[in-house]
Amino acid sequence: MNSRFLGAYLLAGTLGLLSTASSDYPQHLASITLIDLPADIGMGAREPALLMPGPSLRWTDSQSQQGLDYHEGEWRNAALSKNEEAFWAKGVLQVNAKTQNQGIESSVTSYRNGVLVGSLGGFLGWAPSQAIDSDGNQHLVFDRYRNGDFEVIYLDPEQQVEHRLSRSSAMEAHSTIAVDSLDRIWIAWDEADASWGNAGGLHQSRRLRLVMHDVNGWHQVRLPTQEQFRTISKKDHQELEEFVESPQLAIDGDGTLWLFYRVVVGFKNSRAKANRRNAWILRGIYFHGGQWSQPVTLPHSDTHSHASLAVLPSASGGLWGAWTSDNRLQNFGATNPWSKSFMDTPQLSLAHIERARVDREPVVSTPDLTPWEVYSVPIGKTDQVGDPAQQVVNAKYLRLWGDLHRHSDLSRCASNTDGSVLDQYRYAQGPGKLDFVAVTDHFQHMSQASWLYSMDVADRVHAENAPIPLYGFEYSFPKGHRNVIFAHREAVSQPTGLSVEKPDVLSFQGKRILTIPHQIGDGPVSFASSGFVPDYDRQVEIFQRRGSYEMVGGLRQARKMTPSSNSVRNLLEDQFRFGLIASSDHGYSNGAFAVVLAEKRTRESILTALRERRSYAATARIELDVQLGDFVMGEQGSISPETSLQVSVNSPAPIARVEVIRNGEVAHRWQGKQLEKDERLTWGLLMVQYGVLPNRPDLELRGQGIEFGEPFLMDGENLPEFNTPSPNQWHESTHLKYLSQRPQAQGGWVVPVHYTTDLGSMQLSFGELGKEVEYSGHELISGSNWTKAYESKPLSLHLLPRPLGTRKLEGEYQPEDWQAGEWVYIRVIAVDASMAWSSPIWIDQLKPE
Repeated sequence: MNSRFLGAYLLAGTLGLLSTASSDYPQHLASITLIDLPADIGMGAREPALLMPGPSLRWTDSQSQQGLDYHEGEWRNAALSKNEEAFWAKGVLQVNAKTQNQGIESSVTSYRNGVLVGSLGGFLGWAPSQAIDSDGNQHLVFDRYRNGDFEVIYLDPEQQVEHRLSRSSAMEAHSTIAVDSLDRIWIAWDEADASWGNAGGLHQSRRLRLVMHDVNGWHQVRLPTQEQFRTISKKDHQELEEFVESPQLAIDGDGTLWLFYRVVVGFKNSRAKANRRNAWILRGIYFHGGQWSQPVTLPHSDTHSHASLAVLPSASGGLWGAWTSDNRLQNFGATNPWSKSFMDTPQLSLAHIERARVDREPVVSTPDLTPWEVYSVPIGKTDQVGDPAQQVVNAKYLRLWGDLHRHSDLSRCASNTDGSVLDQYRYAQGPGKLDFVAVTDHFQHMSQASWLYSMDVADRVHAENAPIPLYGFEYSFPKGHRNVIFAHREAVSQPTGLSVEKPDVLSFQGKRILTIPHQIGDGPVSFASSGFVPDYDRQVEIFQRRGSYEMVGGLRQARKMTPSSNSVRNLLEDQFRFGLIASSDHGYSNGAFAVVLAEKRTRESILTALRERRSYAATARIELDVQLGDFVMGEQGSISPETSLQVSVNSPAPIARVEVIRNGEVAHRWQGKQLEKDERLTWGLLMVQYGVLPNRPDLELRGQGIEFGEPFLMDGENLPEFNTPSPNQWHESTHLKYLSQRPQAQGGWVVPVHYTTDLGSMQLSFGELGKEVEYSGHELISGSNWTKAYESKPLSLHLLPRPLGTRKLEGEYQPEDWQAGEWVYIRVIAVDASMAWSSPIWIDQLKPE
């Protein structure tokens, strides 16, 4: 080691975060030698790579791909060929990539944030990881989603058979592979819950899995417990439970197996929900003497979740490791304003990592093993992930499903739950079943390096048989929040250069972009009609995880709306023209869709459809088609007064009602017949609305002559912590758990109900025994213009009209009195409170009869 080496650290636990000793594993020491790089080298670096024998470095920065070689005690700039530049930066690995790296053994972290494609360029899966055995054969592992399940796939060197290693219903991803000196194959991955992507955020839990293959077959390897992977808390931060993730395997120069991973650290001094912030820290353990070592933390590794570790064996023993950090634990601890990013300029670290010399005797040992079943099939039968289904509408358009408002952990707001950028595309291909998606992180929270990374990942996953990624980010304006969407990355090359103090839509003048206002009725961040820019605001987000912004008092109203709030109806009444979409925002999945009618399944065609307003919003997979004469939803033109409005609905759940909204009012309704006071009922919907109560009591809804179905929140936040007991636990009563935590007076639940008696005999009560409010069936159908008081707060129970019941509707509305200047759209409500809203159709003029 020469003078440029900073020195070795003997670590029992970690640097900066000391771990506790455990009787279950020995306190082995590890030596981490940080290596001094030339001044100003590696600033702004991302996705480093290492070449054998090391330390030869490659990385990407804001300009291009860079390289350094260490030779005879000095660092030299490495001149990269065009092939090398593409290899290090692309993040796309072909299944026949054995010759792609030209025989150079390397560790490329861009693949960990990249994709695997077939020989013809079709998408196969995510995060490929490679290893070479003693005969020079290449071994490959990756993860994918197919037939409703995530899988970890290992391809043998001949690539004739794929081995499906994962066997549970959980989300299994982020796989890594290593081959030891005995040619044993080691593969690790992390797992999330089975509900991943179907409810809540994408980062709710993580745990590791490790398997090994030898001459006796496949085996599961015993790992330390979740607690042993973590450390004790420190004064200013604490590790979040159930988050041990992103494994990285390596065999060092002594033949020892290492397992690196990330843990999540939360800041204790966050003063508000919007200030939540987290760091992911690299940690490693090794297997020696029949046991796993105590964890060690790589210094200066605190950063976001996608910052991977490049690691290769050292000829002198141990490992070379390279990683990046934005040093957020040090630089961000005292920063509280929401507009501040915890992204500093990323810094590259290089180190030599080895077991302490007291443990340096050569050893190849085996952990505790249990048999592991693997399902193997010929690769020729499953070498492509199929195209999403495409439905032709009106003989000229494709109905495409998307989400244009998803955040990753690059945004501060919910970085502990949103998931990584690549996980957003896993969701889109997997449970989301999306045709297109945009990751729209807050521009204030991104550095130049993280913005370029986000766009690079969008390019990597852009394949013909995968969801189409659109570029995007969220821009917060004085007169409201917008998502900025575009199809060509040149349109906005550097959002980090946009103004925070005086943001202006017109700064995009001349750019082919689309801006989508959202949260239009939420207090201080409400969208002001005076800020509407018709050339760019071609869509409005009518629904997101907070609820609906259609109108004040509407079903599933957004939780922060008040009687004076702005709404979609207000903007339409002010003569603005825009399409309607729904999208997720933070921590929400499979409950908000932007649906477009596009001519082709391409980025440009989707953007054109959005600009031309051919879209609708949906909270479930509701197929909705609306046509007025020659015009589909979102269009405008001239019609004759007798033109009919054609409506077609196909809903996963039975339809409660379909409404024609003409100039802001219900002009026509398809539904079941109105309830009669003396009739015996079948299924119905009970709407429960209530204001805020202290202490979040578990309030009970009881009924005589009535059976309850499973209730759901009207504002869309059906997250796990709000779930009520399963239906078989309720029987004669329903507990509306945490009803009172809805901060708006209009918040509440919709409860499917089944009546076994007539309305006159039906009784319901709400609240705690001795304090409850009682209702009769007659009161429930008398309308919604009345309330009762419970704990001095307004309480409303309303029995909605009988549902239409069918899942399909073909309807026609022909008033014969259309007027110039009118607008009309369709609202769909299903019995499970899923909804859809078509974009309006505008009548410019009337044709002469």
